[in-house]
Formats: sequence, C-alpha cells, structure tokens
Amino acid sequence: PGQSKGGFLRVGDTGTKGAILELHAPAIITNTLLMGESCMGAVHQYGGTFYDAATAGNDGSIGSGSGYGYFGLFGGNYSIRSWQALGRNKSAEGVFDHRGGTFTLLGAPFCISRGGSAEYYMTGGTFSQTSSDDYAIYLGNISWADKSAGPMEAVLTLAGADAFMNLRGCVCLSERTNTAVSVVNLNAGVLKATRFVKRNSFADTSIKPSGWKNVFGYVNFNGGTFRAGAANANVFGAGENVKADAVTVFAGGATVDV
Repeated sequence: PGQSKGGFLRVGDTGTKGAILELHAPAIITNTLLMGESCMGAVHQYGGTFYDAATAGNDGSIGSGSGYGYFGLFGGNYSIRSWQALGRNKSAEGVFDHRGGTFTLLGAPFCISRGGSAEYYMTGGTFSQTSSDDYAIYLGNISWADKSAGPMEAVLTLAGADAFMNLRGCVCLSERTNTAVSVVNLNAGVLKATRFVKRNSFADTSIKPSGWKNVFGYVNFNGGTFRAGAANANVFGAGENVKADAVTVFAGGATVDV
C-alpha cells in the first residue's frame, strides 16, 4: 500500500525484458502513464485508484514508439484527465483488457490507436465520460505524428453482458487519411453514445475527405446494444465520408435504442 504522485510513470521504457506493474487496494497512483515505449510494458489493476494526471501536450500512452503496452483493468478505479492513446505511433501496439472496475474520462477523449495497432476489449465493468467533449472515443486519431502514415488498426469490442460504456459524446471511426481500418464489435453489453461518425474532425485543409485512401470504419452487431444518448435519426453517421462504411448484424442480433 502507498501513494505515487506526479510526473511520468514509465512501465517498460527501454531494454529487452519489459516490466509489469500490479496495483491493489488501497494504493493510489497520480502519475501520467507512459507504457511500452520501445519494449513491453503491462499494468494489472486489481483495485485501488489510478488517476492519470496528464496535461495537454504531455499525453499518456499504452504502447508507444516501437513497443507493446497492455493494461488489464480487473477492479478499482482508473481515470484520465487529458488525452491518452493505445498504440501511439505506427510501429506501436496497445491493448486494454477491461474486465471490471471503472474507467472514467474526465477531461479529454480516449484514442484507440494514434497510428499503430490497438484494441479495447471489454467484458465487464463500466466506462464512463464525465467531460463534455463531443468526441469521446477515437478509433484512430490524426493529431499524432504523420497524418498520412499507415497502416492503422483500431478495434473496440464489447463482449460481456455486464460491459457498459456510457458516453456523453460520439465514437469517431478512422480519423486518418491513409490506410486505416477501425471496427466496433457489439457482441454483448451496452454502448451508449450520441452517434458514430467517420470523419476528419480537424478539417485538414490540405487533405480533404475525398482524398482519403483506403480508410474504412465498420460497426458490427452480434448480440450487443447501442443506446443513443440523444434523439438522433443518423446514429451511424450521415453523408459520404462521415458515416460508417458498413453496419452488419450477425446471428446474435442487434438492439438499437434511439
């Protein structure tokens, strides 16, 4: 038990062996997490509190550079107040395994890939947004490194009956300009958000949506539920380049509450 405060917490920064951090109650961490910079890093949170105190321009990451990062949230409370990314940079890999506990967005969006390969896999617990950002989760984000660099892969999967994602904003698909694929799999549980969009929200004047190459965003249902957080006739986007490329319903079925 104890408390760690301030600055960067680096887990798996350099070298070849990697590192694992375990967090149990009543421990408290209030550092900015940088994990898997050029090797392997992992955090296993079973309890306690992890408050990522990142500030603008000093973002946290899970899998960065050429490394691999894994965060397993099994219990306790994890929250972030600024941007954080799974798989930051095109050679990075990041995985978030959410089985219990709570994940809270306090002040900025969460990025599932900022250029690399990333997956958020949720079988239990709660993911909530208390901030007012219209864009709550990005599956692919253009604002890091080369805007046209690829390939980028981003996957969000809800696969447990107790999984609940409660967003005040939307889910943004493949906000890149070249060779990007993002997939949302709703196999169980509930995802609540205002809508899905596929677009360049930064309105890059040098590369219009019509110039995007091999950029795709998909939503799949196989037993899960999408619940609209506000009345919206276009929950899967509307218009060319701002809507999901395909919404597919598999044998498990789909529930859409609008």
